[in-house]
Amino acid sequence: MEPSTICLLVILISMILFMIPKIPILFTSIFATMALYFTGVSTANEAFSGFNSSATWFLIGMSLVSAAFFTTGLSDVVGTFLFRLTGGNQKRVSVTLYIIGAILSVFMSCLTVMIMFAPMIDAMVAKSGGRLNRKMS
Repeated sequence: MEPSTICLLVILISMILFMIPKIPILFTSIFATMALYFTGVSTANEAFSGFNSSATWFLIGMSLVSAAFFTTGLSDVVGTFLFRLTGGNQKRVSVTLYIIGAILSVFMSCLTVMIMFAPMIDAMVAKSGGRLNRKMS
């Protein structure tokens, strides 16, 4: 079978597996990488080179920071404070988050700020009692 056909099949199978909620995304990602390696489409160096990039390690580190904010309750504390500060008004919450995000983006990368804000916004939405939604505009 041609390598391009194998790649298309792996992509198709991966897309199907991504849509099944019972199968973890991590499993699907590793499956796709291993499938391309074992079918001979890519070498071991090509298949696993993405795991050694600085962007991958940066995302892993920022995900750990985000999980730490959520686990320690810091995101709940900050989210509740911002919710009270803005009076629960969705437009004021959005503008406040934009301003804080802009200030933090001067000192950190935009991705870092976004990853830090995600659990905080989830905490605000959960505690709002339906007054806020996740699609803040």
